[in-house]
Amino acid sequence: KGTSARPTSVRAHENPVHGIQVDPNRSSVFATFSRGITESVKLWDRRKMNSCLAEIKVDAGGASSVARKGLPSIISDVSWDTSASGSLAVATNTSIRYYDTLNPSRPAIVRMSNSRNSIQTIAFQPFSKDLSTNT
Repeated sequence: KGTSARPTSVRAHENPVHGIQVDPNRSSVFATFSRGITESVKLWDRRKMNSCLAEIKVDAGGASSVARKGLPSIISDVSWDTSASGSLAVATNTSIRYYDTLNPSRPAIVRMSNSRNSIQTIAFQPFSKDLSTNT
């Protein structure tokens, strides 16, 4: 069925939006990201588009191995866990950070893993907690 609702236009990021990922367990919640140096992941609720629910600033503290070498952390991809509601993985350079977003106004980092290679894309495997990477 179509809708008569007018499209919503929101300035989400300073740079062009590189990706939009809908939470498979909460269809009204989605994440956007851009690949700019100072960009963050933003969480949105499609029912309340006047502002984002939260921002995840991935370079806080320069935690990734690439950031420690003096290069900025740039978001390469995000992926929602299909088996755990509110679990979002964020890939930056050579690290993946896992966030709990069940309280969307206060996403919390729950763990981080590093790779020797640059991470281009990530995806959770359906019906599994395994995360695939493309380096």
